[in-house]
Amino acid sequence: GELGYTVGSVYTSLTGFSTEDSSGSIQLAALGTILERCGFILWDLGMFMEYKERIGARSMRRTPFVRTVRRSRVETPDVRFTVEGGRMNCRDVINQTVSGGATTPAAVIGGGETKCECGNRKGTEGEKPATSTSDRSCSPPKRRRKSGGNG
Repeated sequence: GELGYTVGSVYTSLTGFSTEDSSGSIQLAALGTILERCGFILWDLGMFMEYKERIGARSMRRTPFVRTVRRSRVETPDVRFTVEGGRMNCRDVINQTVSGGATTPAAVIGGGETKCECGNRKGTEGEKPATSTSDRSCSPPKRRRKSGGNG
């Protein structure tokens, strides 16, 4: 599983957990695939750790990171990801995207923190984002505004 939060089209990972040993990298690959398919621009993986670099993280300086967050926090992707039967194997999530031609986000590390920039939209200045096909695996439904109340 994964615990995190979103602000606009920025997803911040707080922690991942599993009942199987050594499944963290697979879980990260599946989560990256889901975030990319749902239109997230930035994935903040938190502080630097060597394993994040080993799975492909790149450096990103603080100023471009802050610029990207400011731009990304006002765009809201569709965060719904539904699976028939309520469960899906990580391999199936990843393979479904590979067969659909999409690519997963490229990881970015910067300012003592790890970031991951999705390839759906233009990347941060100086950074080359991962490419993505224009025919995305999932297209977000139109968002409905609530009328009245505080929500």
